[in-house]
Amino acid sequence: MRLLDAIRGRAHKGLDVPPDLARRLAEVDDLLRPVENPRRKVRDEEIFEPARYPDTPYGRALVDADDERLRTAALWAQRHLCSAPHAYDAWPAMRLAHALARRKLAWTADEVAVAVRLAVLRGSGDHDLPMRVTLPIGAAERLPRTSIPPLSDLLALLRSQVADAVGFYTGEERLRYTRRLDALLEGPPESLLTLPPSLLHSGDALGPALRAELGDRLDAPGIPALFLHAAKASGPRPSGKWRTTGRGLLDEAQDGLDVVREVLQRTVHHREQPEECRCGIDGHQDWVWLHESTARLIRGLVVLVGETDEHWVTPLLGELLAVAGSGLGGSAGTPRDLVVSNAAIAVIAERDDAVPYLSQACTRLKHRALRKGVSAALQAAAERAGLTVGQLAERSVPAHGLGPDGRSIVQLGAHTAVLALERPGTVSLTFRTTAGRDLASVPAAVRNDFGDEVAGLRAQVKELKRAVTAERSRIEELLAEDRAWPADEWATYYRDHPVVGALARGLLWQSEHDGEWRTGLLTDDRRLVDLQGAELAVSGCVRLWHPLRADTDEVGAWREHLLADEVRQPFKQAFREIYRLTDAEVETGDHSNRFAAHVLRAPQAQALMRTRGWTGDGLGYWEGGYEGHVTKPFASGWRAEFFFDLIPDEADGYETPSLAGSDQVRFSRHQDGGWVARPLTEVPPLVFTEAMRDVDLFVGVTSIAADPAWITRGARTHETYWEHVSFGALTEAAATRRQALERLVPRLRIADRCALTERFLEVRGDLRTYKIHLGSGNILMTPDEYLCIVPGRAQWKDPKVYLPFEDGGGMLSVILSKAFLLVDDTSITDPSITSQIARR
Repeated sequence: MRLLDAIRGRAHKGLDVPPDLARRLAEVDDLLRPVENPRRKVRDEEIFEPARYPDTPYGRALVDADDERLRTAALWAQRHLCSAPHAYDAWPAMRLAHALARRKLAWTADEVAVAVRLAVLRGSGDHDLPMRVTLPIGAAERLPRTSIPPLSDLLALLRSQVADAVGFYTGEERLRYTRRLDALLEGPPESLLTLPPSLLHSGDALGPALRAELGDRLDAPGIPALFLHAAKASGPRPSGKWRTTGRGLLDEAQDGLDVVREVLQRTVHHREQPEECRCGIDGHQDWVWLHESTARLIRGLVVLVGETDEHWVTPLLGELLAVAGSGLGGSAGTPRDLVVSNAAIAVIAERDDAVPYLSQACTRLKHRALRKGVSAALQAAAERAGLTVGQLAERSVPAHGLGPDGRSIVQLGAHTAVLALERPGTVSLTFRTTAGRDLASVPAAVRNDFGDEVAGLRAQVKELKRAVTAERSRIEELLAEDRAWPADEWATYYRDHPVVGALARGLLWQSEHDGEWRTGLLTDDRRLVDLQGAELAVSGCVRLWHPLRADTDEVGAWREHLLADEVRQPFKQAFREIYRLTDAEVETGDHSNRFAAHVLRAPQAQALMRTRGWTGDGLGYWEGGYEGHVTKPFASGWRAEFFFDLIPDEADGYETPSLAGSDQVRFSRHQDGGWVARPLTEVPPLVFTEAMRDVDLFVGVTSIAADPAWITRGARTHETYWEHVSFGALTEAAATRRQALERLVPRLRIADRCALTERFLEVRGDLRTYKIHLGSGNILMTPDEYLCIVPGRAQWKDPKVYLPFEDGGGMLSVILSKAFLLVDDTSITDPSITSQIARR
């Protein structure tokens, strides 16, 4: 079909080709069609540019062509692109069109209009759109600026199709085309009157929401130019020239800093929603947090606010980093957006108040590359300060507005708001009347008259909770280090600190006196007292107590003391499991098989590994995905390595693996710029015990033996393993749990119906006697019949029962909840349980 016929066949107004152009196209068609041979396989080097490849078929036909003939030949090739079922079916013509698009030809407005119409008439969403837009855009850019306005409607239609198309090889390619079209439609950046369509478009939910919420503020003087410049940031660390220009645009824009802050705040609160994927796969669901063009705009805005001294920048970017660096739906998987995450890290690292937020990021981020970037930023900051990373982190913890007593009091009219942080890290916000009565909720008068102040207090609560979580993890990591503090430093950065002090109190510390380490509990009144209640003088150095460095009698005495006084520690310290090197591990030399050959639920295991700071290669049905390997570095220069393998399962359908088999644990030391494997006998005992404790946690929590419903689902694979481990010998973690129950059970109201054996907590109900395994939590009914009870999602809480650790749903609370349930088995109404109990 001739070009003229193709255009006239469309029911669109104004698509007639000027007669002179139609004549020229017919002439070129007569010239080029005879040399076209669609059956001939075209070599890659035949680019069909006449000036470069005169010996190609089209090149020979056009070797003496003038400017007008070349323009006509380009339009002829564009016709082939747009009439073929797919651009690849007209590969020689496509190469000719793209080659001539790069030539400096004297295009006319009519010719450009035809090229654009040919591209847009195929409709949006075509996978070959990138091949069809090269010539129209290149030709339009050769026109004088005065010739563009009559073509604006056509160019705008082309731009909208480019923004919605999915056939681009990369997001950068699509962004490049939309920016070129924006430049044609809007003119120079400084003359922009409205925000370009390529920015904050409908590629994600955030773009349209921001346009709707901010409205005219986005079109205020200077804002469009500022945002267009921000979108052109080349990376997380753009050039000095880009930064200088950006600072000037930010200063000149009307309410520029406020608008940027609003956009970043809304990005922090934005969450992805499932939407139909536009890739043409029926029924496929895709999750989109930010479109790539939006992400690049946010990256530029992040860098620009980093150039200011505003106090809100670092906290806001810390929140943005946490959101962008976490997985879709809040998971620990692939980050929502690495572009935004890396920019936030780069900007935060350059700010004076960076360390607390980088420390929080170490706790909250699970992605290996992001954690590496945060660690590098912390190391650089420590080197600048002449400190170790640990020293820098503990000296940079802000007070978050709390006084020495861990409280912040704000008067709000006739009421008083009290923000408090108490042992073992509990954050509370209460409101008090003039009569001194505490209220459980915000009083109506305060909510109506002091809404902004209440919102600020709630934001402070959230930030304080994040700080407490980060500090709890940081202090617990210190158990693997043989580190001591001068007494005055310890008092300043731990005992008396408004935030860290709430965690330090309730922990056991050791004070050095005449070469001897004496252990004491740091009380709420900030005294270090021993088992007899005598205050210890804090002098010399102070270090954290670890049960590995204490004898059995001392460990037992402190456990009994904490239970008697119902002291809840911020993390498991007195009841902490210890792992010493065994004879078998000395024999194997460089690896441990202590936790090998367990069957783990792979997704849960890998998520827990990331939570505990282990990063590395995951499992998958791809080449190299059958072997997993994660590592965890320690501040002492050692690194633990845990290996695991994929267990194929037909039910997976070759998608996400369900099962993994645990394997060896190895250790290596950082030497001469690299990691060198070392024998287990050289590993520091504190590093060894803490690493093995983590691996025991992976196995204990994610083993299929810990799943009470595994067998009831009809899964007979690994049945022998499940039965052996579910009711087998106790691990170190389970043995520690048993020691805690030895002291807890006599204090329970059901103590007369409970008894501890080597592996079980036996509970005598009215209908049967039950044995709850102290490792897996699984239950046997007499006479050794399995009882399946799956704990609900709701956390078991009994205010009358004190737990020294595992607050909030650990295995200790699961065992006790089952014990309380089964003691009163005649009151159980769940038919899934009663049917098993009644079965004889």
